[in-house]
Amino acid sequence: HISLANLIIPPLPAVAIKVTTFDHSNPTGGSEELERIISPDKSITTDIMKIANSAFYGRSGKVHTLKDAITLLGMRTVKNLVLLQSNKQFSKNLKGDTYKKHLQELPILSALIAYDLTTPLGMKNFKDDAFLGSLLRKFGMTILALTYLEQYSDIINDSNSTGKDLISLERETFNIDHVEIGSKVFKLWNMPKGLQDVVTHQNFSHEEVGKVTHIDRITRLAGCLAYQMLGYELKEEEKQVEEAIFHSYNATTQIRESFQKEYYDMIKDHPFFEMLN
Repeated sequence: HISLANLIIPPLPAVAIKVTTFDHSNPTGGSEELERIISPDKSITTDIMKIANSAFYGRSGKVHTLKDAITLLGMRTVKNLVLLQSNKQFSKNLKGDTYKKHLQELPILSALIAYDLTTPLGMKNFKDDAFLGSLLRKFGMTILALTYLEQYSDIINDSNSTGKDLISLERETFNIDHVEIGSKVFKLWNMPKGLQDVVTHQNFSHEEVGKVTHIDRITRLAGCLAYQMLGYELKEEEKQVEEAIFHSYNATTQIRESFQKEYYDMIKDHPFFEMLN
């Protein structure tokens, strides 16, 4: 059985550690504190400035300081951005189409879908938690990819082409799976309990949909929708899970149809996607 000691686990950047535990309930002192945490990290500061000045936020070239960028974007969005940037750093050396789709595009797309799903499903208060949970819930896959570069890419492709369950293939090959790894690493990193739970509980069956939390449901649904937007076919169990989650929120046909191919074509222009390049 593989232990964590045998896996390549990248260190969580200092700024990400501070930001995950940052309390943004104090709006006045909060933005100054957040600025102090982020400003030493030039790479993240550059990304935040770039996004604040993007056409998406309608302020092209008008935001000149990190403090102004935090005010414009809001503290929660900036916190999400810091973890998005950390996630990008973890997977930046994983080349090839399989890894680009599964470890870079899929997490961002899932996170944006989760964020946008919360309002029509009546779960607006959960949007930032849903964003972060969706962004990071498959982090165990990144660790398997870093540790078993070529072998793991083959396993993902095998799962996609044959319809075999990815977790079963991982267990057959490594005696461990990405859910277990993600759960252990988030515990090791002392990530907030909510994030640890999303990672640990992500593999529920369609019969368990009524027993899991809103965050579990929304992040799983966002993952299913993102997977299909990237051109993959959902496995039968995933189709049942997707249907059961939509049903649990009494989602209308209009809500379901608003997260199809047209949504992907639109969301690809989101500045968060530009961070992949």
